Amino acid sequence: MRKQGILLLLFFICSIHLMAQGSVKGKLYDSSAKQALSLATITVFKARDTSIVTYRLSNPQGEFKVPGLPLNILLRAVITNSGYKVIRKEFTITADSVDLNLGTIFSQIDTSQLEEVLVSAERPPVTYKKDTIEFNASAFKTLPTALVEDLLKKLPGVEIDQNGNIRVNGRAVNRIMVDGKDFFGGDPRVASKNLPANLIDKVQVVDDKQQKDRDPEIATQDLGQVINLKLKKSIKKGWFGKAYAGGGTGAQNHYETGAIINTFRDTVQLSILGYTNNINKSGFSLGDIESLGGFKRSGYNSVSMWSDGGVAINGISFGATGQGIQKSTGGGLNFSHDPNKKTKLSFQYFISKINSDSRTKANTVQSIEDTLLSTFNNRFDNSIETNQNLSFSIKVKPDSLSSFEFTPSLLIRKRKTDRFFTSESESNFEGELNKSNNLTNIKANSINFSQELAYVTNSRRKKGRWFNMFVDFSAESGKNTETNEVLSTFFKGGIFLDTLNQLRNGKSSQILVDASMNYYEPLGKNLTLRLFNTTNFRKENEAIATVDWDPISSKYNIINNDLTNGLDRNYTRNNLGGALIIKVKKITITPTIGGLSLNINNRFQKTAEIKQSYFYLIPSLTIRVGQTSLSFRQSVREPSAADLRPVPDNTN
Repeated sequence: MRKQGILLLLFFICSIHLMAQGSVKGKLYDSSAKQALSLATITVFKARDTSIVTYRLSNPQGEFKVPGLPLNILLRAVITNSGYKVIRKEFTITADSVDLNLGTIFSQIDTSQLEEVLVSAERPPVTYKKDTIEFNASAFKTLPTALVEDLLKKLPGVEIDQNGNIRVNGRAVNRIMVDGKDFFGGDPRVASKNLPANLIDKVQVVDDKQQKDRDPEIATQDLGQVINLKLKKSIKKGWFGKAYAGGGTGAQNHYETGAIINTFRDTVQLSILGYTNNINKSGFSLGDIESLGGFKRSGYNSVSMWSDGGVAINGISFGATGQGIQKSTGGGLNFSHDPNKKTKLSFQYFISKINSDSRTKANTVQSIEDTLLSTFNNRFDNSIETNQNLSFSIKVKPDSLSSFEFTPSLLIRKRKTDRFFTSESESNFEGELNKSNNLTNIKANSINFSQELAYVTNSRRKKGRWFNMFVDFSAESGKNTETNEVLSTFFKGGIFLDTLNQLRNGKSSQILVDASMNYYEPLGKNLTLRLFNTTNFRKENEAIATVDWDPISSKYNIINNDLTNGLDRNYTRNNLGGALIIKVKKITITPTIGGLSLNINNRFQKTAEIKQSYFYLIPSLTIRVGQTSLSFRQSVREPSAADLRPVPDNTN
């Protein structure tokens, strides 16, 4: 007991000693302008071995306070600010004076770079350079096996959610670059989940200039950011990737295997992947898929995620995207090359195959006063889906003020589904009421070609004069064949049989052209005129031909006119208008007026042609005060051809 008491006393004394900490504070001013210096980095090191204790940034008034400093140890404060000379202060905090005040410190302007003045061991954890936040990776300790994601989680102001999405100071990160170049499509989850953290020298955060070019009016809080990973000088080439495999010996013979290999060598990036499994699992995570696909770089326009981890990008399923037991197999490659500083090229090809086997049983009992209605359903589904995606991208930046981007993509889909559905119902008073057997076979094929053309330029002659243009084109055609064999039996009031045996042939096609232009002309220091025009053209066709079974010929050759029809549709919509961008200090007011003309030509197979013309004046108003905005908008949307197709669905 005596020994335990001594140990508790020692622990108590040590705890008090550890809790005893001090702080240092002060104010920073420009030596010539006598103005407060904000966002300066005050880093406190142990003077003996230059290990970092902690750091803080100065506030807009130039004030700083660095807490949590140890007592009776020689410390060194290194104060850095872009464009100013480095300031060093050595001090020791004692128990008699735990709050040290350095008073007012004047910084002198220095045109040399911080790297030229600072000893490498004294590099600050965070520095601000104009519009760039720069983190010193070596100041944030990670395990030897850590990835970039682990490093980013340690940086102040950086948040990463469970899906790998990254935010810095509350703003989304649109893409990650490596040494100023897009890294496998630029998707943030690519580098964060694949690159080792020990390759990184600096992490730089800047506003997304490309997004700003596309929408100069975008609010600051809505403007995304870009992370640039500066590699260590000793690491400029390399291979990395991962491989996995597993299997079981049970009745199901479960297995999974896959591999991904990536390389970047100056201007060349190459990724190759392959996977297969039968455990309802996506071959790779979303970040893995993008890292080898570069989908955002060459045709990334849709992504779907399932709660079980399934992923589908641009219509290509990578597994675990449906019900039942799935076998997933796929593979592909991505190649990117920057032949010069002005041109970027990329190419990708992917193929995936999903075989799904699903069985569902549902028994339902409904209580209606003293009557119990019971329903028993069984459903068996087997489907095989194959998707292929081929994409190409070229980005050209002829000068610092202009950019051009062309992105074509081809997607081919094939799907085959066999479904058997049975249903029975009964009540506690009347016994069996009805039952139904339904056999369905579906075959669907589609092919889609799309391309995007973007051009952005800024005037050399007048600051603020801006022009951008975007043209999107897509063409898609598909066929769907569905056979339904249904036998329904009704027992109430005698036995009555109802049969359905039909073939539905569906065809669809569409051509879409979207073109938009924006022109900005500054009328004064706080006033800008924006002129815009958006033109949309659609040519759509939706048709269904239903044929009933002929028992004499044993073929589907009896046309069902009630379930056969189609719609050919052309329409053009044009929105022309203007806006004034008025800035008064921190307030931005943008009133907008647009004239929308809509011309539609509908031609049904069984009715006369219907032409429609509309015109709308569409106003909008946006008011921004700092980070807060208030908006009012109106919009008009016409129904699609699929919405208007006059054919009922009797397949269920």
